[in-house]
Amino acid sequence: MDSVAYLLDEEVEGDTKRVENSPWWRISHALGFITGGTTFIAGTWYLYLPSTEETSFLSSLLYIIGSVGFLYVDVLEFFTFTEDFFLRCNIAISAAGSFFYVIGSCGFLPQFPSLPSNFSTPLVGDWGFILGSILIGCSQVWKLVRIGWDKAGGYSPLHNFSSKEVGTSTGVEGGACVGAWCFFVGTVLYLLYPVTLLQVVLWTWMVGSIFFTLGGFFLAYRHFVMGV
Repeated sequence: MDSVAYLLDEEVEGDTKRVENSPWWRISHALGFITGGTTFIAGTWYLYLPSTEETSFLSSLLYIIGSVGFLYVDVLEFFTFTEDFFLRCNIAISAAGSFFYVIGSCGFLPQFPSLPSNFSTPLVGDWGFILGSILIGCSQVWKLVRIGWDKAGGYSPLHNFSSKEVGTSTGVEGGACVGAWCFFVGTVLYLLYPVTLLQVVLWTWMVGSIFFTLGGFFLAYRHFVMGV
């Protein structure tokens, strides 16, 4: 989950032959990120409704779609930005986290009589999101540090807002970072206190979903307004 171009050591915006400068790449890149965030919002909203098999299924389905959207963004970047080994490692960690989100989302699917009894389990859902959130959260922190790193003076949070270019990049990565850690905290609380703290859990998940979506909007702004 990152726009990546600004993380490269070499300048890339002026090279129109690069695949990430093509319309299809930018559209699908932004669409995957925004789809992930907005479907997480919708999936969380369904959990506020009275619990039925239908609402549980729709919520899980929306989370699966969103997780696949995030995974698409990571895989697209992994096979696009091949110049920097550490950058690829950074992206790979995000992709692993998104993959765990897919597994976790499937784990929350309701049981159906026609499926084996072990087809899905809430425990898979819980740990899929916990592990996925740790991986994505740590990966996003690494990306934020990369953005704010100055070769002369090292890292400073002020560097993350030193220009419009860098600030919008921070918005992309910061949105995903806060989103992931909100899901980590919310899912741990859900695992420990699934009934007594349910409203706190849902509120935390909703905040996380909104931050994921904000990251997607920052990415779209960079692609279609700033042209990077």
